[in-house]
Amino acid sequence: MMTVSFDYSQVPTSFVHCFNSGCPLADSCLRRLAANQVTARQKVIQTINPAVWPAQETQAQCPHFLPMKPIRLAWGMRNALNLMPHQQAQGIIRALNRMYSRPTLHRIMVCQREIPPREQVQIEALFRRYEWTGEHPFDRIEWQYDFHG
Repeated sequence: MMTVSFDYSQVPTSFVHCFNSGCPLADSCLRRLAANQVTARQKVIQTINPAVWPAQETQAQCPHFLPMKPIRLAWGMRNALNLMPHQQAQGIIRALNRMYSRPTLHRIMVCQREIPPREQVQIEALFRRYEWTGEHPFDRIEWQYDFHG
């Protein structure tokens, strides 16, 4: 499994933490990792009520378990579009305008909104249809933990 450095600033405010240090899944649970990394800056956090922790003998099937699974997030596509012939770039932009609303596409292009894995697949296929031969068309790639499961 790929190792991703943990940055607590990426944890969504609604993310549920787990403080069950006795759980056999604790070492591989993202909820436990977040609980271990929380600082005094977060005055309020959501947590699993200890009264509903699974019994010791059933913790291996904890319903709250969330694996530490990294996902690839992409940002922007301007560099790839600038490298393409004008006609091809315009074709891609027209297709992107059909995929996204104008404000969303603007936020994607200026790297204010990440492109999740499912959308990356669609965008990479679109660029290939317009003869893109690079590794990927994105300005930046980051690996982050998947806080949404």
